Amino acid sequence: MSEEPKKVAALFYLKEFSSLARDILITLLIAICFFQPSYIKSFLKESGLSKFGGWGFTVEVAEEKEIIAKAQEKVTAQVVASTSTNSDEAPVEASNKPVDQNFKEAILKAERVAPQILPSAGWVFLGRVDKNKTQWQDGGSPTTTAIWPIKPDDVVTVKDDVYIRAVTNDQWHSKAPVTTVSKIGDKLKVVELDYSSAKAGGFFIWAKVVFQAN
Repeated sequence: MSEEPKKVAALFYLKEFSSLARDILITLLIAICFFQPSYIKSFLKESGLSKFGGWGFTVEVAEEKEIIAKAQEKVTAQVVASTSTNSDEAPVEASNKPVDQNFKEAILKAERVAPQILPSAGWVFLGRVDKNKTQWQDGGSPTTTAIWPIKPDDVVTVKDDVYIRAVTNDQWHSKAPVTTVSKIGDKLKVVELDYSSAKAGGFFIWAKVVFQAN
């Protein structure tokens, strides 16, 4: 046999071998993804990747959603349990009690890994004003540096870590689910104000806010 046919035959078998090897590799990858998805997640996480090839599945986002959902449920149960059943009693945010640190750490991690799963708006407790709504009671807002009066479109700065409550149809914002934490220095744009009678006199004031880029 001449050299030329040998070369052609060698190239043919090399091509066939390459195709077979590719098919085996693809089959193995599919099998691993189907039977051992946790291995793929661990591999991608250690590699610092969030997507694999063109398959487009996100590794950490789903995990973070589950973690945040559980953390929100847990901290909401704690906060609501410590809130009076009377609507005119001060909410937990008025007590200057620190936010749950485990919850805050979960939020901080989500901000790094999957910020898109966190809310961009919610309700924040601002404080208590007098019965004529002319000035702050208790020396000012316990949660922000806001100067009274406050109106929609104002931007306030958070002065102490504070819970952000869900936007719901519930009449009591103090009973609404906790969705995230607004941290010291965060900027919040006021969209709407809501008042409720306070047992100590005057009104509690909550603001529907949108997070602003710092």
